[in-house]
Amino acid sequence: MHSLASAMLHDKEGAYDIVHDVFASILDGGADREPDPAYLMRSVRNRCLNRLKAIDIRERFRQLYLIENDESDDLEDWPDEDTIALIEQSKNEMPPKCLEVFSMRFYDGLSASEISRILGTGERVVYKHLSHAMNILKRKLNG
Repeated sequence: MHSLASAMLHDKEGAYDIVHDVFASILDGGADREPDPAYLMRSVRNRCLNRLKAIDIRERFRQLYLIENDESDDLEDWPDEDTIALIEQSKNEMPPKCLEVFSMRFYDGLSASEISRILGTGERVVYKHLSHAMNILKRKLNG
């Protein structure tokens, strides 16, 4: 259960918390019988998904950047001038709608629901554009 949570969250301490919460909820619920392994795994997966939804996309981007680049130093000086220049260059590679959604999210600080309401599209479309933008940025920053 911990391996699943750890793989989903990329956070060992958070994974321990999730597993602990699952067992605590079972004990608090006064279960009459022992839960089956499939139920436990589903519970861990659902709690991980709920935790991931709660994390702001900027924080996820920062965490993924650190994981991908195996950096653990302070982020006070991040992004540096070179990284900012790479981000600006990568904006030229984004399709117009993708760039618009990216700018609204990261420069204007709007949520996905606000962006979807403004553009008159669904949130899934907004997330698709954000994912595409992140892939372009990741390719540019790692290349």
